[in-house]
Amino acid sequence: MTAVRRTLRNALPVVVVLTVLLAAMYPVALLFGLPLARQRMENLNNWVRATVNARPVADLGDTGPLEFGSGDPGGAVDASAEVLATDNVVLVRGETPLDVEFALEGASVTLSEPLEEPLVTWGEELLPAGSAAPAAATSGGAPAGLVFSLPDPGALPPAIYRGDSLLQRGSVDAVERADGVRVRFTVPGASRLVDAAPEDEAGSSRPPAVTLVGDAVLLEGTGFEIDGNELVFASAPTFNTPIRLITGDYQYADVASGTVVLATPSEEPPRAAVEVVALAEALVGDVDGSNRRFTLQHTPLVESDSARRIFLDESELSGEAERPEERVDGIRDTFTFAGGQGIVTVDGVEQVEGVDFARDGNQVRFTTAPVRNAALRQYRDYLVSDPASGTVTLAVAASAGERLWAASYSYYDRPNCGETTLACFFSMPQHPVPFPNWIAERLVPFFTTYPLSDSRNVVRAVLYTAAGT
Repeated sequence: MTAVRRTLRNALPVVVVLTVLLAAMYPVALLFGLPLARQRMENLNNWVRATVNARPVADLGDTGPLEFGSGDPGGAVDASAEVLATDNVVLVRGETPLDVEFALEGASVTLSEPLEEPLVTWGEELLPAGSAAPAAATSGGAPAGLVFSLPDPGALPPAIYRGDSLLQRGSVDAVERADGVRVRFTVPGASRLVDAAPEDEAGSSRPPAVTLVGDAVLLEGTGFEIDGNELVFASAPTFNTPIRLITGDYQYADVASGTVVLATPSEEPPRAAVEVVALAEALVGDVDGSNRRFTLQHTPLVESDSARRIFLDESELSGEAERPEERVDGIRDTFTFAGGQGIVTVDGVEQVEGVDFARDGNQVRFTTAPVRNAALRQYRDYLVSDPASGTVTLAVAASAGERLWAASYSYYDRPNCGETTLACFFSMPQHPVPFPNWIAERLVPFFTTYPLSDSRNVVRAVLYTAAGT
């Protein structure tokens, strides 16, 4: 007994030192990891992109004020209209602003007089999976009525309805990319979104969540499970396959083929709208015939944005950059563009007509030749002059009474790693100094991932290297 006590007494300093060292690893891990997490948060390439779209009428059967939702062809659901200022919205049908006075309260619009146009021009019903072009591959026992196809996949409809109700499009991407081995994937806000999901018709429980792995459809409970903000798959998705959790009423599994996957099965086929009355965001700024600078209401903007569509009344404006026909060699001062008007920039800096250059049709003559290899561009209708503040500069000022509005555009919504630096730290796939408990959790899988008979087994590899040494 005395020997045992002596052994314990001698081992106590070692235990204390090891305990202190292990405890110290936690603040050290935060010391090295939090700056990297902050850098990850501040890098816009790591942010979730969202798309603002004109909000279609949400309930076609409502005889009171018109309710507007978000059909959201860009993929992010924003069900609230409170972000829109009352004086900065336009009522449109398709690509045409409506000449009608209205009052906006939240997402409800009260018209001063009935519309002459119908609320919706209908297209065809969506086709059940298997009755048209091959739809998304399904697994996990996906029931009938979950996957449909657009009759004309060449053009996505502005809105999809089931009965009189607008279906909201939405999904959230997993933070990690599939590597062929990983089975756990982080989806920011998954637990909150799933907990908020509506219960089934019996009111007993919510329907199983639906995940898209590439264009394959997986159901919760068979293909995967939800553990907090993580999706845990029964088998590892194949390498580099995108993973999306459906958070709205539907999402496109494959845009090219027009494959639509609903969040809950439907016996009634959804219908696509060709044109629909919608509430669109107007650009903020004075339309007085002289002002050329306006701002969009969601920022920061995605600079290379294929979804951006800005209109002046019924005319869509072009924000495409035109390159000159001639090479910028540092000597030439005259350049030819495709169009005869537009904002001219040199290395992103707007040039002033009459000061920096003179125009003769589609030819531009500079006062001083641009430096060799300078980025010389012309923007026919508008230029996004400051993506951070959402500032848009028009080539020609809009006349008083004209309406400048956005049918759609994309912006950076939030960091995909989490809303706080600490959340981003925990979501990082690798850490310069990991927590001791993380190391302990991975020790057994590290040694047992491959059997001893496999040449990739760690113990076997260590013994092989040791023997060679």
